[in-house]
Amino acid sequence: MPRNQYHHGDLRSALLSAARRLVADHGPDGFTMARAAREAGVSSGAPYRHFPDRSALMAALAQQGDEELRRRMAVATEDIADPLEAFRQQGIVYTRFAVEEPGWFRVMSMPEYITVREDDPEIQAFWAPFAQFIQAHGPDDPLPPQHPLMAVFAGRALVHGLASLLVQGSLEPFGISRDRAGQLADAITRFLAMPPPGPPPGT
Repeated sequence: MPRNQYHHGDLRSALLSAARRLVADHGPDGFTMARAAREAGVSSGAPYRHFPDRSALMAALAQQGDEELRRRMAVATEDIADPLEAFRQQGIVYTRFAVEEPGWFRVMSMPEYITVREDDPEIQAFWAPFAQFIQAHGPDDPLPPQHPLMAVFAGRALVHGLASLLVQGSLEPFGISRDRAGQLADAITRFLAMPPPGPPPGT
């Protein structure tokens, strides 16, 4: 039986909520459009009023997750004036979001469901200039690690890597569970703020 019976109102939101629950229970590939319709309490044909296929539903779910993550980041950093500390707190929020919403996080990380919009402030602020920076260098050219864009990318890659390890359970065989997410994210983001080490002794 569906957990929430849809009666009237926003069918699109009801379907996204149903898909989010199913992703949490069965993973991104663990259900069909018909199953999403049953979960939302509507007919099997109803989802097609808003989504032409399952991929469109999942892409919309990924976009909704991205918006929710950005909202949480904005709340966490609204009173922080220091850009580095704000960046750090965003990393902590990102990691916590991943372990609290592992199914949603997996959908958001799947390239087939990522939508690149040129008017997206996040694209304009970082990803577009970063892509241009990378493309300005040949595939065999070394990238300058001290470049500000590389520093931001390194921080994002480090945090995403931690989040992925936790979501996949890769650290659990070593006794490190998901409830350590905040602690680990705090530590690695503090590492990003540390000055680079000096040369080895004797050099």
